[in-house]
Amino acid sequence: NVTKAFGDLEIIKGITVTIEKGEFVSLLGPSGCGKTTLLRMIAGLESTTSGSIFIGERDSTGLPPEQRDIAMVFQSYALFPHLTVLENVLFPLRMRKLSARDKQVERARAALELVQLLHLADRRPRELSGGQQQRVAIARAVVSE
Repeated sequence: NVTKAFGDLEIIKGITVTIEKGEFVSLLGPSGCGKTTLLRMIAGLESTTSGSIFIGERDSTGLPPEQRDIAMVFQSYALFPHLTVLENVLFPLRMRKLSARDKQVERARAALELVQLLHLADRRPRELSGGQQQRVAIARAVVSE
């Protein structure tokens, strides 16, 4: 029963969604209907006006993004231009200090293999097409499992 308002403008109006573990869900709707706002609230990047967000059995409504164990691919991809493709995918593992360095690299390489970009691991984002940049962002989102 999540609601989000910006002043008098109610963008999300009491929505309830249940997504099972391992399920893939698409949000479809016209521009400005609240798709991105809803995703930002789930990720903890935007607060709710009312209602609660549960991740598993845990009420995550007041938790900061880094404690939610959620990954999000932004529309602009938000890749770091000074890092290689591999370093961009490694970034969330380093921030969360998940496993030893060699395990991190192994997981990042597996994520790049999943999106068929392992052969571009040493390139910088500016050297990739838009579609390849999007796939790097997807690899970065899934690498944390």
